[in-house]
Amino acid sequence: MATISSSRFFRGLFALLLMGAALCLGGLAASMWVEAVTGHGSFGGSTLLVVFGFMLLVFSLLVLIVGIVNWRLSRPCAEAVNN
Repeated sequence: MATISSSRFFRGLFALLLMGAALCLGGLAASMWVEAVTGHGSFGGSTLLVVFGFMLLVFSLLVLIVGIVNWRLSRPCAEAVNN
């Protein structure tokens, strides 16, 4: 009997949550870039927003990749389905 953490349902749910978090982080990065371009702040503040937005974008891509890999691992392979 498999444990809860290794069940396909919870691994798929975890992957879905990771992909949702990646989308939220990517949206936050995009909104930081928009604020840096259209904001009325100082040059240093706009630069910090662009840098933090880029860091969030890279982090969101990493989380998305981990989510996709986890989702692929949660699906049964063709050999397991045939047996």
